[in-house]
Amino acid sequence: EYRTTVNVPRVITTTSRMAPRKGHYELLYACEKLKNDGYNFICRIVGSGELEAELRSVCTQKHLDDIVTFTGFVTDIPEQLASSDIYVFPAENEGLGIALEEAIASGLPCIAKAGSGPDEIWPQSRPSMLIPEHDNGTELYFQLKRLLDMDDESLLNEGREFLNHAKEHCNWEKQAIILEQWFEEILAQSRR
Repeated sequence: EYRTTVNVPRVITTTSRMAPRKGHYELLYACEKLKNDGYNFICRIVGSGELEAELRSVCTQKHLDDIVTFTGFVTDIPEQLASSDIYVFPAENEGLGIALEEAIASGLPCIAKAGSGPDEIWPQSRPSMLIPEHDNGTELYFQLKRLLDMDDESLLNEGREFLNHAKEHCNWEKQAIILEQWFEEILAQSRR
């Protein structure tokens, strides 16, 4: 089902364990730049992990406590996504993440770092939103800025593009076919 409303302020969400290489520092860098540029938004970091205390400290040091919220561990990811406007998956070297698939299928415009997992499920119509894998937060900032600058209908249309892509490419039947082809390739290679 397509989204029909946008939050004021807009809500940017990421869902992942707070651990090295998950991209939280880059996200906070982008948030700091956006806040300094005068953008009105909330950044919701969903999850918990070994870096949580350090990330909270960085938020305080960067004066981001008013725009960045930490939910801790939650089990209601679909509800978190439903109350969001933009999804960010800034992890490096990430395999095929269920979190990204859920966000795409929920109809959110998504920004992710390139890598084997995201590349496999990414809509070809949105290449600029698949940012370089080793981005330091600069390209993430520019893509978030672009989305925050959109009027409500344009932002909703971005989400519809992701949802349509999910309906066409990210369903169980297609995934089963891909998995079957992959197994056939492995078997063929082992017979050589």
